[in-house]
Amino acid sequence: MSSTSRFSLAGKTVAITGGGRGLGITLALAVVEAGGHVACLDILPEPAADEWEALQKTAASARGGPLGCSYHRCDVTSEAEMEKMIDSIAEEAAGRGAELAGCVACAGIQQKTPALDYPAADFERILRVNVTGVFITAKYAARVMVRRGVKGSIVLIGSMSGEIANRGLTCTAYNSSKAAVQQMCRSLAQEWGKHGIRVNTLSPGYIRTAMTDELLAAEPSLEETWMAGALLGRLGTPEDFMSPAVFLLADGSSFMTGSDLRVDGGHCANLQKETDTVGVFKLPTEEKKIRVNEECKWGVRVGFRPVNPLTWVGPSSEQSLQAPSPLLPPSSSGQFEIVDLTKAIVYEYAGPEEKPARSGDLRNTTGNPNPSSANRHSLSLLVDGRGDATREPPSGSLGDLVENTPPESLIGVIQNRRGSKETCLSSEAPTHTPSAADSLELASSYHSPHSPLAEHAFAAANLLSLRDQAPPPLLPQEARPSLGVTSVSVPAAKSVDTTTVVITEAPPAPVGEFLSDYGYILNSDGSLLPGPTYFGLHNTLRDRLIQESLSRPSTPSPSCEDDVDIQPSMQADRLDHGDGSALNLKPDEEYLLWKNWIDEVCPWLDKFDCQEHFRLSLSKMASSHLHLKYSIMAVSARQMERQRGPQGPAIPSSLALYQQAIHHLLPQLATRSTAVIASCVLLCVLEMLSSSPKAWQRHLDGCATLLQAVPIHGFSGGVDQALFWCFARMDLAGGLISSTKTLIPPRAWTSEPSLSSALSLFQSHKSCDVYANQIVFLTAHVVELLHGSVSPAETIGPHGRSGTGGPLPVDSGSPNLAGRWEELAGAVETWYDRRPQEMEPVFTVGTGDTTFPTLLFSNPAAISGNQVYHTAALLLLQYRPPRARLPPKSRSLLWHARRIIGISLSNTHHGCWTNSLQPIWIAGRCLSSPEEHRVILDLLARIETESGWATKWRADDLREWWGVPE
Repeated sequence: MSSTSRFSLAGKTVAITGGGRGLGITLALAVVEAGGHVACLDILPEPAADEWEALQKTAASARGGPLGCSYHRCDVTSEAEMEKMIDSIAEEAAGRGAELAGCVACAGIQQKTPALDYPAADFERILRVNVTGVFITAKYAARVMVRRGVKGSIVLIGSMSGEIANRGLTCTAYNSSKAAVQQMCRSLAQEWGKHGIRVNTLSPGYIRTAMTDELLAAEPSLEETWMAGALLGRLGTPEDFMSPAVFLLADGSSFMTGSDLRVDGGHCANLQKETDTVGVFKLPTEEKKIRVNEECKWGVRVGFRPVNPLTWVGPSSEQSLQAPSPLLPPSSSGQFEIVDLTKAIVYEYAGPEEKPARSGDLRNTTGNPNPSSANRHSLSLLVDGRGDATREPPSGSLGDLVENTPPESLIGVIQNRRGSKETCLSSEAPTHTPSAADSLELASSYHSPHSPLAEHAFAAANLLSLRDQAPPPLLPQEARPSLGVTSVSVPAAKSVDTTTVVITEAPPAPVGEFLSDYGYILNSDGSLLPGPTYFGLHNTLRDRLIQESLSRPSTPSPSCEDDVDIQPSMQADRLDHGDGSALNLKPDEEYLLWKNWIDEVCPWLDKFDCQEHFRLSLSKMASSHLHLKYSIMAVSARQMERQRGPQGPAIPSSLALYQQAIHHLLPQLATRSTAVIASCVLLCVLEMLSSSPKAWQRHLDGCATLLQAVPIHGFSGGVDQALFWCFARMDLAGGLISSTKTLIPPRAWTSEPSLSSALSLFQSHKSCDVYANQIVFLTAHVVELLHGSVSPAETIGPHGRSGTGGPLPVDSGSPNLAGRWEELAGAVETWYDRRPQEMEPVFTVGTGDTTFPTLLFSNPAAISGNQVYHTAALLLLQYRPPRARLPPKSRSLLWHARRIIGISLSNTHHGCWTNSLQPIWIAGRCLSSPEEHRVILDLLARIETESGWATKWRADDLREWWGVPE
């Protein structure tokens, strides 16, 4: 970028308040001279005639063609007027291809009155215009920039009067207002920097404007006082601020925010000597010495988290690590005990050559008597209480692959390892009995970002031990124990190698002992959150899914090559007792779970499937596969727990059913059958209902790697195809929430290599469910465009960031970012224009831009499909590259946002509601009316109450975005 282009405003629109005369209209002329479009706002009925004529003439004769130049009358202290005006200017700017990327808050008033006589009403009026008006201007300009993904610059006109007391001027209110503006600038810069919006102040010194001319006319002696401090021998003029303003608005100041650019002719420099010698606090020499040279001895922050309290208990000679129940607050589990661990910590921080030998060290699987480096870990989890310290797995191990390979890249690893010796489980276990120190060391070597490490290890070994024994009976709700403390044992060593997985198993815990009615943590607001047992089960299943993806497909058999000790219980996966009585699953409980599955859950999963494979095919298939039956029961139970809570009917807990499903699923993973894939997808649905939505992708990545290894795609046909699209919708939701691309790349969603050929494949199928799947496919491409791998020089909006993986698989005719954007935007609009009749609303009311329209559809594929379309179109408009051209029939952001909300208000299909959460969030950020906010919050509350799908977290996010208190 050349120096000239760094000070160009070409392709940008700048709004200037106070632009009817004086400094404001002069800065408008500077914008036009720099190649930008300008919109002037002022409370005056008309702008100053001479200045406005000169401005229009300059805009009309611009070198690159006529530039936009408009005048708007409004009151900067009126939120309603400013919001409407800024939105109108932004829409007009977008229409001409020059986004609103700059704003100058120049409107202000002055009053010279001695403080002893200053009326409070006048004081408040000054602050309202000079402070509140500036804030309102900046607020609505920034909202537009954030909404449209523009990295803009906001300039607040301050004054050197915000830093000094003006000689001869009794203007307390004005000076106070300018000091407030400078602090406002720093605060807004800190808050909006994450959106790529810069905020700076431009502070003039004494200048001749219409406002100051009135002061000088009333008191001519002021000019002599002002001139006494003028190092350049003159007062300033508005033209002196044209170049500084352009500098702050243009890319030349792209690394400048929260700063004050003072242009005062040296007046404040003339006061610097006085400032240096009078009123400056000097630190005593001794204090300075301490401040500079004192060594800081506390470099580690100590903290205690109620969810993960780890304490040392027992005699000093035989200390052991215990984790009080994370389901209870510290007050229930006992007080924290602080023990001096200095020697232990020094030992762990010492290098290998510095560590003395100690008894009981764990041996590695190769027989090396030296401690394994994988088990050497600092005790940071004991210091900060987080339990999320990472470790280095052995080089080349499966653990290394799983922990350090991005989920979307695992398929490449799978293909590269196909010819190598396969990973397997071994029934052999080390005979070494770990000491207390070993247990501590082992606990610190396990890594799980979601659960306390000891519980993770315990749950994993406990789960795997279930392979060789019959499943324990399910306890009914009334028979489960109440909350209490359980002792947690730490299992023996777990070592991962490229050919062998060695696991020593801890005694299994009874399935019913979950410490709460549902096996989840009871949150302070009464909601249920997943606990460590759930996370242990999830992590075990996830690791086994990824492990299976790294191996060749096979049917498990007790061979020496596989080295797996298969018990009869592992092979007996066929149901001999369809009523479930042998497992203590009462007929009335099973009936309630099946009925809820058919009536409530299946419509969620079949909403894009006219053949209803989940309701018709999987329900029948479950009679032959225990793991599928328990997966169905677990999802149904979890939905009932979410919807009805502890007041619901007595049913087995979803966590108990989840454990049963995994118990029967693990031995069957290697078959990669349709029933196995169905169980994996259903357990993902359960995990979506049980985990933090912002961590959804971690709960999907194991299944994603397995689907790619099978492989299954969107045109596999039959049940496989239905399973894929169910997972794809969850994958897309996770990508939208995390602002990352989908785990399964969109190019792998079909068998076609390019976007155009894939769209032709979709168009060759005439059913409405395939048409709905097409817009999901296109939206996944949009997400990949926004958050996938792009050229470092090409960024998309404030949230765009580079990722791993290849570029968007578009045709050669779209080599750059703008071309890819135009191709996707065209495809999305073509989808909408060519909708079949089944995808169009059967009844509409209120199609204007001012209210939420009523759009009633006849089927769930049309409901969610149209809502996903509006989401994709809105995202494309928000993050449009500067050189990209809009499609011919492109609608506005607000048009799409209001239809997203209107669709959810008009159609109460619970399955479509579960799919609407992220679209509602994206649309809600574009809407600013308090009445609209109330409607959206009521809608989210209704969705959670009636469907059981968690929405409160997104409602809280929207309140924070809008600045609305609880």
